[in-house]
Amino acid sequence: MTLDLSAIAALDPIATLPVGGTLGFLANGDLMVLERRWETLLGQQTSTPDKRVLAHQFAAGAWTKVAEQAIKMPLGSPLGCAASPDGAAVAAGYKTVTLVAWPSGKVMASLKGVKYPLERDSVCFSPSGARLAVADGGYVTPVDRWLRVYDARDGMDLAKILTDEFSVWQTLMPDDDTVLVWGLRHDYDYNSTREPQRVLACYDVPTGEVRWRRRYWSQGHRMALDVHAGRLWTSGEHVIELEDRLSGVERSLESLSLEDGTTLRTIALNDLAYPGGVLACAGAHLVTGWRDRRTSDLDVFAVDVESGAATLLRGATTRYAAADGPRGLCALSTEQKETVIFALPR
Repeated sequence: MTLDLSAIAALDPIATLPVGGTLGFLANGDLMVLERRWETLLGQQTSTPDKRVLAHQFAAGAWTKVAEQAIKMPLGSPLGCAASPDGAAVAAGYKTVTLVAWPSGKVMASLKGVKYPLERDSVCFSPSGARLAVADGGYVTPVDRWLRVYDARDGMDLAKILTDEFSVWQTLMPDDDTVLVWGLRHDYDYNSTREPQRVLACYDVPTGEVRWRRRYWSQGHRMALDVHAGRLWTSGEHVIELEDRLSGVERSLESLSLEDGTTLRTIALNDLAYPGGVLACAGAHLVTGWRDRRTSDLDVFAVDVESGAATLLRGATTRYAAADGPRGLCALSTEQKETVIFALPR
């Protein structure tokens, strides 16, 4: 199937929240927004910013704020953030991750063991909320490339996995025993244009062994889980080789099996757009960003994976995103520090 974004419908948000940041829908439909704070108490940016995360909980439907807590960071800016799907905990940190009970704000554990600064998506909870994964995100050296898994109820260290990837920019857990990571090859060659340098890998938590691994060429990859269907979605540019030479670039959405990483389905894009990553998966819809080659404009779309129909989400950007599949909702944070919520087509 080829997706043509030249003639599509458009959708306006059903709600706009006055804060933005890492997003997560809870099991009851409420939305968590983990806002990174860089300002002092006077609201002015300085060389010594107020390093904390302000966690907000908004009630489903009315989207009114029902809880708020500040999480202090011991060192550095608050990069990695995540909210537990069961609403029991929030995690945030620069290198040391602070695990906080929600909504009380009580610190449950300080999770050390990461050498380099975290990326904004390199911290994640499992769907049950029982596990928390943390991966090194520093673009420094491939020598230290650890993936840590903790018990999200008390911070107990459950696994320390030496990965084949470093500089991890995204981590996801489809269940308590599986971790997916996006990163660079440990033998990354800065001068190579012949070998795929970016890796999507799946690790088994109890054994620390890799289950499968896929290599890609382009930057900007993001992945989203469709746990009920046993698959994940990603997007990007794939270089097509012919007779041992580069012959072209294929841009597409790609569905992979969580079990073995094999390709289940591919939705090709027309030649006028560059992929901006699959941001979230809400049942039959993917929330994905594409940049127009002619204008460099970045737009966000909800794509029906069965029909191929695409709907433009007005006012949305690709910084942070989350989806509530059972309720057909998605939320995205804009660069203006706002969060917009959409009801996706049924």
